[in-house]
Amino acid sequence: MRSSYARSTWLFARLVGAASLGAFVSAHAQIHGLFGEEGILPLGPRLARLQSVLGDEVWWTRPSLLLSTGAGDGALSALCVIGELASLMLALGVLPGPSAVIAALGYVSIVHVGSPFFPLQWDTLLIETLWLTALVSPWRTVLATPARASEPPHVARWAIWLLVARLMLASGIVKWAGDEVWRDLSALSYHYETQPLPNPLSPWMHAGPRWTHTLGAILTFVIELALPFFVLAGRRARAIAFAGFVVLQGMIAITGNYGFFNLLAIALCVPLPDDAMLDRVLPARWKAPGVAAVRPWQVVIPSAIASLLIVLQIAQFASSLGAPVRDGIATLMERTQALWATSSYGLFADMTTERPELVIEGSLDGETWVAYDFRDKPGDDLAEGLPITLTHMPRLDWMSWFAALTGPEGAPWVRALQIALVERRAPVLALFERDPFDGVAPRFVRVIEWDYELAPPGSDVTWTRSRPRPWGDVVRAR
Repeated sequence: MRSSYARSTWLFARLVGAASLGAFVSAHAQIHGLFGEEGILPLGPRLARLQSVLGDEVWWTRPSLLLSTGAGDGALSALCVIGELASLMLALGVLPGPSAVIAALGYVSIVHVGSPFFPLQWDTLLIETLWLTALVSPWRTVLATPARASEPPHVARWAIWLLVARLMLASGIVKWAGDEVWRDLSALSYHYETQPLPNPLSPWMHAGPRWTHTLGAILTFVIELALPFFVLAGRRARAIAFAGFVVLQGMIAITGNYGFFNLLAIALCVPLPDDAMLDRVLPARWKAPGVAAVRPWQVVIPSAIASLLIVLQIAQFASSLGAPVRDGIATLMERTQALWATSSYGLFADMTTERPELVIEGSLDGETWVAYDFRDKPGDDLAEGLPITLTHMPRLDWMSWFAALTGPEGAPWVRALQIALVERRAPVLALFERDPFDGVAPRFVRVIEWDYELAPPGSDVTWTRSRPRPWGDVVRAR
């Protein structure tokens, strides 16, 4: 008897909708402060320059709905609201096919103009996943339920499986090939302390015995380098891959803050087991005696598109490994790159062994300095507890972590942030925990770099720090 994947695909699409909703809500909460009219890097002037330089070609290279609507705060909010509504519809099973396409186009529109705060790897992963979700989801069903789930096109299902395998295998390869700290199995001795946003469990994991870190690194390599090949095998092998991938993502989620990434990665794993296996854990009301019938066009069109995407996925993976790609396929990859139809991945490739942190300070007189406290990143208050951000991805906090690693030359946007603080731009101040000057504009803003270390669990403080040094220039009010 042929396996059915109707209900596992139905659940996959609902979880992708939830991850997409989390991504749009997170973007909406901070987009005005990042690149709104009074943001750190206002998008309007940058978008005008982009259109001036590229002309009509901008639609082929940087497609964004904001090219038509403009980059005002109202347009940014409207774009986020549309994405939120489409994601919610997808999560509820309301016209899931069109909803996935609308969400994908909305997120493409944000990612293309959001530099340097977008994209992270899971931003492009979300877009690629949304396109695939549209291929396996009904387009005319008003309310998709498990009882009305339809069998996804076979080729489209394989495109999802290949994405999961590629994501995991590429992440394992870049770790082994690119970082000695991963190869000697010591990476997790640093990871819990040096990751961008540790959570309350991170100090306990960091303080664990060395053998637990070594074992964790071994298991990571087994899961990422071996189990992807199980995806290409039979149903039982795919069930094993599903279990391993979910365990890995669960461990990442409970020991750090990675926004919507872990939910998205787990969602991608859900189509691996068939309905018979999934029915063992699903509620009884979700189980159905059969699957809904589909019309021929609901198979032929998604299968044709999925076949093309599979070719692009294989070419993208081969290219990331340095293998040559035929000219015709390379051209097709270039033409579809603007929609993020396929992307390269390689998560946690380089393990940082130290934790430099940036503390931003303002002053009224150039003598007494007060810190701007980040909402989630470690800052001046060493006793503040560690956050749980759920699906929220605080972009300023994340990019500040990267900036500390690259230096001022690699993060020129930090100077723009200093200028925005001197000018007391309200949307930028909203990205921080509070305004330390209570409505008064500082005359000076500087950045100090420190070396941070996690304090032992149970200590009076969360962090200890040492070696303060200037980072970049002091910005003065005009």
